[in-house]
Amino acid sequence: MEKLRHMSQNPSFKSKNRQFSKERKISKILKNTVIFVLCFYWTLLVGFLYIVITSEANLKDVFCTTPSYCKNIEKKIIVDTSMLDEYGGITCLTENIIKQIAQTKQRWSFTLLLRKENRVLSELLQLKNVKAIKVSDAFGYAKDLIFNLLNVPTFGLARDKLMQLVYYGNIFLNDNPDVFWDPVGGRTVNNFSIPKITTIHDTLEIDQSEFFKRKLVNQIKERNFQGLKNSYKIITVSEFTKKRIIDVYGIKNDKICVIPIRLAKRVQRPLGKIETRRILDKYKLSLHNYFIFVSQYYPHKNHRRLIQAFADLIKNNQDYNTIKLVITGNMSDAHGVIEQFAAQQPCKNNIIFTGRIDTAELSVLLSNALCFVHPSLYEGFGMPIIEAMASGIPVVCSNVSSLPEVAGDAALYFNPYDVGDIERALLEVVQSQEVRENLIKKGYSRAKKFEDSRAMIEAYINIFEEAR
Repeated sequence: MEKLRHMSQNPSFKSKNRQFSKERKISKILKNTVIFVLCFYWTLLVGFLYIVITSEANLKDVFCTTPSYCKNIEKKIIVDTSMLDEYGGITCLTENIIKQIAQTKQRWSFTLLLRKENRVLSELLQLKNVKAIKVSDAFGYAKDLIFNLLNVPTFGLARDKLMQLVYYGNIFLNDNPDVFWDPVGGRTVNNFSIPKITTIHDTLEIDQSEFFKRKLVNQIKERNFQGLKNSYKIITVSEFTKKRIIDVYGIKNDKICVIPIRLAKRVQRPLGKIETRRILDKYKLSLHNYFIFVSQYYPHKNHRRLIQAFADLIKNNQDYNTIKLVITGNMSDAHGVIEQFAAQQPCKNNIIFTGRIDTAELSVLLSNALCFVHPSLYEGFGMPIIEAMASGIPVVCSNVSSLPEVAGDAALYFNPYDVGDIERALLEVVQSQEVRENLIKKGYSRAKKFEDSRAMIEAYINIFEEAR
């Protein structure tokens, strides 16, 4: 006993005891760390399995790869149309591009990713080389973190499939596709291991950030940056937007290809006098006695200033109090605010909201208007102004963003932030037949530059063919 007491008091013994205690402590920490890592790993693995089980994917597709090679198909293209609405201009453009390429390249196949039924895109499914896959979701910023975490237990080996499960709730890359095309512009997940083509129409959320929440702007900017950076090629619709992509995202000039929208005659429909009269009577309109603005509601479309300018024109010029303002397009996102503002104007009966209309009605309303007015604060291209020119009516529009590039000298411009300047331009068109005739003549000539849809389609085909 005395000997043990003596040993415990020995400095060497104390040092060894402390060393042993320290080693036990380190061992315990390492053990707890290993247990935590294993628990974390298995938690992630269970999360991965849960997503697999609850998704619309086939389990066999998730855990094995069985590419279905088809000798009759030269190129397989996946198109993420899950973020397209049913009536937007981008939807119409995408539909036309797919339809014309599918008809031209009958040995190419297109697979459309759809979140919900889309009447416009569903018509494409009648083509034998176009099919659709329903996906659950294509856009969710919170899912970025989920994907990054779940990528750990799979060691990145099933990265593409995991990405599909987390973001889309489905598997669609097993057919060994050649190209993944995002026609919306960076808003979809766009960093799969196959070549990506991205069409970006504008940098609206960045350039008009006052209309969006700051957090959303930052998220969109980061998502777009990742999507554009990982794209083989970026297609845009105007030199203006190309410059903005370079300025905002630092993308190299030679990676961006400008393909203008060439669908000038998209809305033109030959209708007889009886049908034309029926449509005009429906909205209580007279020939060439109304302004028309074609756009569904977005804050940057500037509906309020246009209505105010029109109301001021009628108020200050009673000789023109029979002229009307026709506003087409879905206004549901305005939650009644714009309609209420119009109802407060003395000329409220002269302001007509048609809501969504079909192509036949749009054709009639455009071709028989006094003037087309486009007060937008921002456009990546501005397809309606070209459609109006092709329809043979004068165009009055904003002098900002891409609009001067697209309209050239065939439009009468105004400052869209200045109600008085909008009124001035409208009045000039009303008062001068010479101005109207000059704009119509120049408009026809300008529209011809955007009529040849084959040139647009060939440009897309060349990019798809080059993608490796």
